[in-house]
Amino acid sequence: MQLVLGVDGGGTKTRAVLVDARGNLLGSCDGGPSNLQNVGEDGVRRVLRAVIEGTVRKAGTKIEAVGAIAMGAGGLDTDHDRRAYDRILDDLLPAGVQRVLVNDAIIALYSGTRGAPGVVIVAGTGSIVAGHDARGNEVRVGGWGYLGGDEGSAFDIGRSGLAAALQAEDGRGEFTLMGDLLCRRYGVDSVRNLLPMIHSYSTPQRLIASLALVVDEAAVQGDRLARSILKRAAGELIRAASTGLGRLGLTGADARVVLVGGVFCSDLVRSAVMEGMRERVPGVQVVVPEVEPVAGAVMIALRQLGRVLDDEVYRNLTLWASSPMNPVDKEEEVRTAGSRQAPSHRDGIVGHHTLG
Repeated sequence: MQLVLGVDGGGTKTRAVLVDARGNLLGSCDGGPSNLQNVGEDGVRRVLRAVIEGTVRKAGTKIEAVGAIAMGAGGLDTDHDRRAYDRILDDLLPAGVQRVLVNDAIIALYSGTRGAPGVVIVAGTGSIVAGHDARGNEVRVGGWGYLGGDEGSAFDIGRSGLAAALQAEDGRGEFTLMGDLLCRRYGVDSVRNLLPMIHSYSTPQRLIASLALVVDEAAVQGDRLARSILKRAAGELIRAASTGLGRLGLTGADARVVLVGGVFCSDLVRSAVMEGMRERVPGVQVVVPEVEPVAGAVMIALRQLGRVLDDEVYRNLTLWASSPMNPVDKEEEVRTAGSRQAPSHRDGIVGHHTLG
């Protein structure tokens, strides 16, 4: 019986799993980042070697038992990237192992659609919309990084909150609770004194993204500016997803939208996106995945071997890949912000408060 490997390779960590043809977990292993832009080709090779060999070893089998691998990689965007990952897998896998390499947004899409047509909105530290139709035509909207895009992301939310708090402190903007909340959370006596802390991080976009927690907290307390920031972010995500569906020609019940990423832990953002999508595309199915994205990679690999993704397979996947939408807490976000690892779109960040 041929086994399949699923790999979720991001900017902060990599997870590999080995399953049988019915989706039963045989082994898994986590490792460091495997985003080519973060750690280079040699770094990716070291991480993938460690997680693949570790997974196979834990399963008590040999790499020759693997029939297919599917990997979703953050930052896999160009033919140059694809050739680099192919070279790495050539070194790590026996000849004849079927492989599928996709951007990590695609495995997130599969986690919610099982391969059916649709788009995924990934909104974490960054944001991107990606999808495909029944003929395999693909679409991408956004995902251009914090300098040129990432609208509706945690970075976008956090930067807007920081700007609003600074303007209020200057006296050129209306009062907002976000100023006091930022000062208390980060132990400073004024918002402007938060700026040196931000600039001291090697990846300041991650720390700015963590400020979205404060925007969400202020919105819970009824702050008008905070609520408007979150509503604007939701509007950007709705616009991107609607654009993706339109470019694919998906309408009505054929249109599926999968929500992935820490931003959707905000009740206000999640409900606004759901309502907005249903207004824009009547009949659309909006899905919060029951399984984590690495299960999407497994589904792709199983399909590559001609396996049918029936209810039994999916049920087996949920036994080990259940994915409640848990946010990353602020302390963990700030800790990881100090590393040299660039974020992936899915890295987390908005708290799970109830928004009224």
